Amino acid sequence: MRQIFFLIFIAIISSSCSFQEKEANKYKHSIIPEPKDIQYEKGNLMLGKELEIYTNGNTNKHINNLAIILPEDIGNKLKTTKIKEDAVIKLSINAALKTEESYQLKVDNGGVEIIGADMAGVFYGIQTLKQLLFQNKKGQWSVPFVKIEDQPRFAWRGVMLDVSRHFYSVEFIKKYIDALAFYKINTLHWHLTDDQGWRIEIKKYPKLTQISSWRKETLVGHYSEPGETYDGKKYGGYYSQEEIKDIINHAATKQVTIVPEIEMPGHSQAVLAAYPELACISGPFEVSTIWGVHKEVFCPNEATFEFLENVLAEVIELFPSKYIHVGGDECPKDRWEASQFCQDLIKKEGLKDEHELQSYFIKRMEKFINSKGKKIIGWDEILEGGLSSTAAVMSWRGTEGGIAAAKQGNDVVMTPSQSLYFDYYQSKHESEPLAIGGFLPLENVYKYEPIPDTFTKEQSKHIIGVQANVWTEYIKNSEQVEYMTFPRALALSEIAWSAPVQKNWDTFSKKVTTHMQILEDMHINTAKSVYDISFQVISDENKNLAIQLSSPIKAKKINYVLGGEKTNLSNGLVYNEPIQVNKPHLKITTAFFNDDRQLGKTFTKEFNFKLHKGIGVPVNYIHSFSKTYQSNKDIGLTDGLLGTTDHLDGNWQGFEGTDFEVEIDLEMIKEVGSIQMNFLHKPNDWIFFPETIKIEISADGEHYQSIEANYNKPSKKIEIVNSKVVLNSKVRYIKIIAKNPDSEGNKWLFIDEIIID
Repeated sequence: MRQIFFLIFIAIISSSCSFQEKEANKYKHSIIPEPKDIQYEKGNLMLGKELEIYTNGNTNKHINNLAIILPEDIGNKLKTTKIKEDAVIKLSINAALKTEESYQLKVDNGGVEIIGADMAGVFYGIQTLKQLLFQNKKGQWSVPFVKIEDQPRFAWRGVMLDVSRHFYSVEFIKKYIDALAFYKINTLHWHLTDDQGWRIEIKKYPKLTQISSWRKETLVGHYSEPGETYDGKKYGGYYSQEEIKDIINHAATKQVTIVPEIEMPGHSQAVLAAYPELACISGPFEVSTIWGVHKEVFCPNEATFEFLENVLAEVIELFPSKYIHVGGDECPKDRWEASQFCQDLIKKEGLKDEHELQSYFIKRMEKFINSKGKKIIGWDEILEGGLSSTAAVMSWRGTEGGIAAAKQGNDVVMTPSQSLYFDYYQSKHESEPLAIGGFLPLENVYKYEPIPDTFTKEQSKHIIGVQANVWTEYIKNSEQVEYMTFPRALALSEIAWSAPVQKNWDTFSKKVTTHMQILEDMHINTAKSVYDISFQVISDENKNLAIQLSSPIKAKKINYVLGGEKTNLSNGLVYNEPIQVNKPHLKITTAFFNDDRQLGKTFTKEFNFKLHKGIGVPVNYIHSFSKTYQSNKDIGLTDGLLGTTDHLDGNWQGFEGTDFEVEIDLEMIKEVGSIQMNFLHKPNDWIFFPETIKIEISADGEHYQSIEANYNKPSKKIEIVNSKVVLNSKVRYIKIIAKNPDSEGNKWLFIDEIIID
């Protein structure tokens, strides 16, 4: 059995440090992602200041990796020497470990031993060793005695970075790779081209970097805001082939594979600005200055295929990755429908429609990519119209595409937007930077499970991995990329690496506090949303309302003050139980504390309650609300709180692609004068007013009276629309049905409160 190894000598100061001394550590041990099996024993291995290294074979990459992960006062003193009998760190490869990237790590009186199934396994053992290091009050570094056996759950553990909408330096890309690799993420999906910019040098087509990589200006504010304004500043950039080689080589030392994405047939307007002859209509075109889906797409003619084959030939020459990503998403068919050439091609090839024409396009490109020894992967739209058996699918529009692909035998990377889009908001604090929308806090990421419980063993094999996506329409600089990625990437790492039985939110959330400090020391700009304070209105058995405070991770202390403009939270009240609501208006200011140190942002929330006869009454849902927009769950529609035009304000319940249908039992007959409901209309966010609203009332639960609700249809792009019914009747049971205006199931209904007066 072939083994590669090298030995590092570390002077041993002592191995008698007690477990109690761990309380004084700079980093209190916590490993992310959670290993397969870990066993601690009493004692610690103390590390000296001088490290002497013996290398056997070409092991410079691991020497460098050790130097980087070790504390500076140790790592900077590495030096080569001859083999020593008393070497205490041993690294080796053993093919008997059959799972790729797996490793074993052992620390005892004899030293540290890391055995990997391959070079990647050794590398990941080193990353775990870093997380085991801790420092005592005297500044001495040590490692606890431990035995670890570890292996990844998925082969593809990825993050997608969009550099088309905004461009980032070579130095940052390397730093980003380092941070991801530390958490055993092994794939960087590099979104290099889109409507707003082309970011890769192609020597055969110089206009791609001269024209396609630059836009004349950029949209200011959110895409959904009326009255578009622009900054008037030329923006762009690209990576030379030499820079790309440099990044790829750096990634290889971190066991990270870079998968390039060249978008086709849609998201191609930047290309058409330089080469308009590749479109189905005459130009001119310009590199897009605004976000969204554009109608300008590649025409499926021979000139386009020749162009893309030449581009991909250079891309494939640069990137050693097994896969080439071809995009395939969000390709409007307008230009194809209007093109006589496309209609003739559909007839000539015996295609059913434009969806099969897209499949024809992708299959043409796949044949070329396969001829170069590579495989294609694309967004789940490539399933439409048929897909070859060798293509892999990234499922982003939920999980349905991935499920369908896996069932038909295609490999799948799960990356559903509702669970793994890191461009979504992660906090509801007013100071959060502008984002595309949605709400995806750390806990929601962590709870995602990539393999459906209905899958067979064979189907499960086709889920080859998971990936988070960082789209950058609203991420202007590298600091914000870090902010949107971390600490959510920590949750991704456990989804991708750790088996479900090893995952536990409470355990993970405690580890996060340690890793926030580690990331800070790595100069990573982290989001502090893990320290956010959330407010939930609850009711007791007597329908009395109270406000419950909580944080995503368990706080040592939550301090708060009631009312007032000036707040000193350090001397505030300590939260121990829900705060009683005894008046219509209540103002609470609060923050997360670790002892006397405030860790998170200060949250202030004003509650203006609309107190009515239905307060605290449970609501029976015929169709469930979305977990993303669920306000106060069971009493979210009877908690007295009204929403604003910000659908993320926490007071709305959202229903995606289904009708709103509920039943309410007031638990006794009450004289009800009226019933009012508020619906949000916000078309740019796919939130629409109902098509119809119907109310049924009953005193006995058997005989119902049906009443059409009165309302004025929305007249603005963003509007809260009231629907009210005057009853003046004795009522106990109330049924409400609001019809979703979209039969295809893509639109949302948002409701904030059912006011019963």
